[in-house]
Amino acid sequence: MERTTADWTAELKRRGLEPRVLTPEEREVKEKAESIKYTAMFEKQRRERYMANSSFPDSINKHFTFKNWMPDKQKDVLKAQQIARSALDLTRELKESNFNVLFFGSAGAGKTSLAIAMMNELAKSKTTMFVSMIEWLAMKYQSFSDDRVSNQVYGLEQMMKEVDVLVLDDLGKDSQREAKETAAKMLFQVANARTEKTTIITTNNNPKELGEKYDVATISRLIPKNAAHIISTNGLKDVREV
Repeated sequence: MERTTADWTAELKRRGLEPRVLTPEEREVKEKAESIKYTAMFEKQRRERYMANSSFPDSINKHFTFKNWMPDKQKDVLKAQQIARSALDLTRELKESNFNVLFFGSAGAGKTSLAIAMMNELAKSKTTMFVSMIEWLAMKYQSFSDDRVSNQVYGLEQMMKEVDVLVLDDLGKDSQREAKETAAKMLFQVANARTEKTTIITTNNNPKELGEKYDVATISRLIPKNAAHIISTNGLKDVREV
């Protein structure tokens, strides 16, 4: 027979315990606090799931923040400061809206580090994920002959479509043939699903070069049309971990 609240109260009293009956108002406050607590726990687990499936290069500090940016390592200190300021300003805008950001310029000038700094700041309120274009392509090729990897790639691409903020690192590192035969299709499918989300892209190629490498439909979904959302690191020297 199902026990009632009165039965449980009587049982506690027999054990020398004095149960406290909450008023409707107290119960409402408690339930609201528990709801907030469990929602926060769920959101934390969700954010961790995306980050757990990220692919960071071994040489990259995945915990990089704007405080780690060192303009003094550059000959043109003012330019290095301005680039970081632009990235920080865009990050603040992205907390309230969604749009794509493109970092382009020579290798080793800090594009990936600044993209990670943006991602880590946005991770305070949004889900985030980092994917290396090189590693994504390598997995894609392996998936053609390995069902286990194929399932992994499918799961990865689903998360890339869903996550609030995606950092796509080293776009354009694929060959011209890869771009036409494999990469463009991969990119289009993901980019097409992210029209209301944020994608932060790093590349050694300028927008014109990317336009020559990939098809118009893919580029139109990836490359920002607003010039203020495009940051060039040209003029900065190759300083790893800048």
